[in-house]
Amino acid sequence: MNHAVADVMSKGSSLSNSEILHLQTQIIREQDEDLEKLAETIGSTSRIAWAINEEFRLLEGLDADVNKYVEVPDSKLQRVQRRLEISNKRTTLLFLSLIGIIVLAAFIYMLIRYL
Repeated sequence: MNHAVADVMSKGSSLSNSEILHLQTQIIREQDEDLEKLAETIGSTSRIAWAINEEFRLLEGLDADVNKYVEVPDSKLQRVQRRLEISNKRTTLLFLSLIGIIVLAAFIYMLIRYL
């Protein structure tokens, strides 16, 4: 309420009927203006909410696309890791076999040389 309305209301019962009617009309007019401003704000907020919602939907779609492309390399990476583990086991086995052959060759060489 503006100051003029507050001043008139403070006078209380000393108002005539026409003054009370004028005051009510002024209050209703101010309420209508406030309601119009509120409706504009709500409409603006609604448009912003719709825009945010659309942006969120787009981001969800992008996230799903990224996850799809990440899952494929991830599964490929797991396969490569398994192959590397198998290869490491084979390499270790070959290395141990080579050491065994060298030890066996050295043993045979010593047997031949000292017998």
